[in-house]
Amino acid sequence: MGVWQVSYLEAAADELESLPALEQVAIQHAVEKLEAAGVRLPAPHCAPVKGVDGSWWELRPRRGDCPWRPIYTRIGADEFKIAAIAPDGETNPREFMRACLDAAKRLARWKENEGR
Repeated sequence: MGVWQVSYLEAAADELESLPALEQVAIQHAVEKLEAAGVRLPAPHCAPVKGVDGSWWELRPRRGDCPWRPIYTRIGADEFKIAAIAPDGETNPREFMRACLDAAKRLARWKENEGR
């Protein structure tokens, strides 16, 4: 099995850059696990997002001990797109859900602009 592609929408990349360096490193390690395992990435490293239309997932850096969650979805056969960086939904459910809704809107705009 090959390596999965993981990329960020521009707004999500900006959100990542605004985080402290240690959190960015934790997220990068989680992304590397997603690149290696793809759809076979097990819990506690990822979890489905509930309450949002579509097939959205959250990466759980540090096995869930990181206060940030990259929100992503599968694009095509072997690619994932990170569309937002959300605060942990257990400690901040309102902002987590807002970030998930933003992710869906951002992806829809990206698809319109990219012609997918």
